[in-house]
Amino acid sequence: MDARRVWIVGGLIALVEIPTVLGPGWSFFLTWDERWRFVFNSLALGVAAGWLGVAAVALAARVRPRVRDASVAFATFVFSAAIGWSVTEGRRVRDAAWRPLAVLALAVVTTAAAVWLARWLASERAGDVRRPTALVACTLGALAIVADAHVLPRLYPGFHVALAGLAFVSFVACAHAIPLGETPRVRRVALGAGVLAALALVGLLPWLASGANTRFVVLERAPWVGKALALWVGEADEVDAIESDAPLVAREGIDLRGDDVLWITIDALRADCLQAYGGHGLTPNLDALAADSMVFTRAYTPTPHTSYALTSMLTGKYMRPVLELPGDARDHPALPELLRAYGYRTAAFYPPAIFFVDAHRFRALAQREFGFEYRKVM
Repeated sequence: MDARRVWIVGGLIALVEIPTVLGPGWSFFLTWDERWRFVFNSLALGVAAGWLGVAAVALAARVRPRVRDASVAFATFVFSAAIGWSVTEGRRVRDAAWRPLAVLALAVVTTAAAVWLARWLASERAGDVRRPTALVACTLGALAIVADAHVLPRLYPGFHVALAGLAFVSFVACAHAIPLGETPRVRRVALGAGVLAALALVGLLPWLASGANTRFVVLERAPWVGKALALWVGEADEVDAIESDAPLVAREGIDLRGDDVLWITIDALRADCLQAYGGHGLTPNLDALAADSMVFTRAYTPTPHTSYALTSMLTGKYMRPVLELPGDARDHPALPELLRAYGYRTAAFYPPAIFFVDAHRFRALAQREFGFEYRKVM
């Protein structure tokens, strides 16, 4: 086994995943320490995955062809059938009569491709100069990681597992399509460094999981490290309670499980129009809501302009001074994005005026539209 190929696989995974995550989500990591935690884990995880892939290819080259083909066919068929069944769990297709046949066809085609790839990797031809093959395989793996991060996030877990598998296989194929000269000393150095990097993963994942913000961002945005971290911490531990030595005080809270969240903001509405504030009852529906709600008698705005005030409510930041800072990233997580992370479907209906004052400062937020899944400018 040539350990240099391990580093090629690990380097390709990290090279694609790191900019894919840090590019659009730089400000989600609060400190350089958090960013470095993610970078180190991405490289270590890539090297560990490279070890598995390169070792599997080396093993496949030593076993009997019939045993190799049968093992690859069985594993691929079961995996692809499970993925196909998971991806078709949507309500529009799960009861379709053609669903079992479609899943079976996908499994058969994927199995045939996997057996062909295994034969190619185990053959001596894999060591030939095949630059076009390496380029195609590398491009396919990179596209799979980018799609994993941005296409249907938090939906269809089987789809994302399939993309991760496609990226892994593509990078392993790319590494074996690159010709490497025989240099035993370099191979020994690569072997030792690869072992250390793989072992470091055991220590790096707890280091990554120990930071609440880093863990949340990685679980939400990192296609490769996020999956490894989810397996490490488990679903129940993704959101931990805040640890404190203070005694717990029993109190009645708000349980939103199973409920919808409706947020209404009205610009330039005078308080004395509302019965709850001593008005004449010109808004009967809002008055009925106030009669069954908690009503605050004082409210303060961080900035007396709609653009800044509404953005502050959605981001939890004092947007006026924040947007005046030099070199501001213009990338601020908003409440709809957090709600979507917990399974909510979000929609917004608003006028263009919410980005009217100092529109150039809100260009990035206006383009993202606060992260709402559906929106209509009315």
